Amino acid sequence: MTLYLIIIAISLIVIFISNAILSINGIIAVSVLYCLIASLFFFLLVVLVDAICVFCVRYNPYDSVYNPDKKIYKTFKWESKFYSKIKILSWKDKIPELGFLAGFVKTKVVSDDPSYLYKFAKETVYAEVMHIISALVGFVIILIPPYELMFNFAFPIALINFILNILPIFVQRYNRPRLLRMYYREIKRKKDHEKPYEERERNIYANRQTEIKINQEYFEKMGISLDTEDDALEEKEVSNVDIKVDLDADYFQWKEGKEIEDRARISKEKSDRFQNMLKGFTKK
Repeated sequence: MTLYLIIIAISLIVIFISNAILSINGIIAVSVLYCLIASLFFFLLVVLVDAICVFCVRYNPYDSVYNPDKKIYKTFKWESKFYSKIKILSWKDKIPELGFLAGFVKTKVVSDDPSYLYKFAKETVYAEVMHIISALVGFVIILIPPYELMFNFAFPIALINFILNILPIFVQRYNRPRLLRMYYREIKRKKDHEKPYEERERNIYANRQTEIKINQEYFEKMGISLDTEDDALEEKEVSNVDIKVDLDADYFQWKEGKEIEDRARISKEKSDRFQNMLKGFTKK
């Protein structure tokens, strides 16, 4: 905010002084006092225009037009490269952030909650649209007479207003894709977390595939010949086929078989112990 206020103050001083010099030298037929009043008047006028634009955007009943997923609000690849070239990261935090006036501060991300992240992204759309409209509509002040002094007061102030509104647009379009990526990542993470534990464990192996190939060099070292025509053809076919194994199915089949074997082994051990006990009693 301080930087913007300094830029505005310096701009107004330059406009006033340059026109005052022209007035003193008789180049423009107005007084020095007129130059001061005109500079302040057009500045306040453009501020009023900006305020009206902000009000119209914020209270637009068609809220769906501010959906951050709309194609019109997507950041292009060339934009990202452009923002990197102008080193936006080094100065974007110096741009005034007036979101607190609408009840939402956009200075930093304070939560990873999906609803918060989506609202943050939507607020960047509000800000972008506000600044675009303000930058363009600000030029209406050049329609205020006297027209012969349009380029002395109204146009320079409208141009400054345009530049100061363009920079925040860059910031919104730079931040929004990052916010949306965070939003969709958190949505996916929450959905995964809500799945049953067994399903999450099963998904670890669901997409795994095992590729089995014949190692001909190994057989050659072991002295096993694979040079027959049929074997060579079979090997070629096998080597060109990916054998995919369902690790889940194999694992549970192996586990079930092992459990059956364990139960049979335990039953046999009990039976053997019982037979030994009977033999002991018989001997006695």
